[in-house]
Amino acid sequence: MASKIKLLNSSGKTLEIKNDDNALTDKVVSYFDTVAELAGYVGTDGDVCHVSDVNRGGIFVYDSTATNNDGTVFGKCVRQYVGAINVKWFGAVGNFDETLGVGIDDREAIQLCFDYLKTKSSSTLIIPPGNYYLGTGYTDVSIGVQVILGGLTANSINNLTVIAYGATFYQGVQSRAFSVSGANNVAIHGLS
Repeated sequence: MASKIKLLNSSGKTLEIKNDDNALTDKVVSYFDTVAELAGYVGTDGDVCHVSDVNRGGIFVYDSTATNNDGTVFGKCVRQYVGAINVKWFGAVGNFDETLGVGIDDREAIQLCFDYLKTKSSSTLIIPPGNYYLGTGYTDVSIGVQVILGGLTANSINNLTVIAYGATFYQGVQSRAFSVSGANNVAIHGLS
């Protein structure tokens, strides 16, 4: 049964929800500019939060049992999504300037994303256009399924599709920038 949802103005009123039995339920909707602000939010289960950040933002619902992962859960607020996972949700920036050799090191953010993907039976990972710097480290884990990106490891990831939209990966040492071994049903599209 569908519910009616009506968003009221910003004069201090909250979101009004009417169920099919026409009973009113107050629902808190909070607005944040960044996920850092969202992570500190303490609310009631079911509270809705909106984050306006263009890369990491979205709609979140407060769940007191949630565990933070800095991508789909911030503090106790769980991202609401259907379909693909975006590497930018986990903090990847993709702003490396290959000419000047400067930019954000995206390795930790991308590793957080892979750690989350390990909890899924099947996933699609979106890597938006950009130049992603993967640091200078390299770790080769030879046990289990792995996807290695300049020191990133993704053990036990199966049924993964990576859609990179022309993204480019850079790393600070000469070695394998990208390696897949022992994988089961991993497809990679669009890396430049």
